Amino acid sequence: EIVMWLEFRRVLFRSMKYFFLGHIYLELHMNDKALQIYNALQKAGFYNSMYIKSQIAIAYHNVQSKFPWSLLR
Repeated sequence: EIVMWLEFRRVLFRSMKYFFLGHIYLELHMNDKALQIYNALQKAGFYNSMYIKSQIAIAYHNVQSKFPWSLLR
């Protein structure tokens, strides 16, 4: 039981690092790296996280707003 608890803490600590990095990458508008991290977190078991879903939406919005789509009409 103690070994399982230590493994859980190790995995949780490692995932918190990636939550932090994903947030920092979004703040710096490094959207591709943020998307890589958030997609990896979803695959790691956080697929129902509303926080991750909203951060992915923000990253896609940031990418979309870089391009002058109105000029393509």
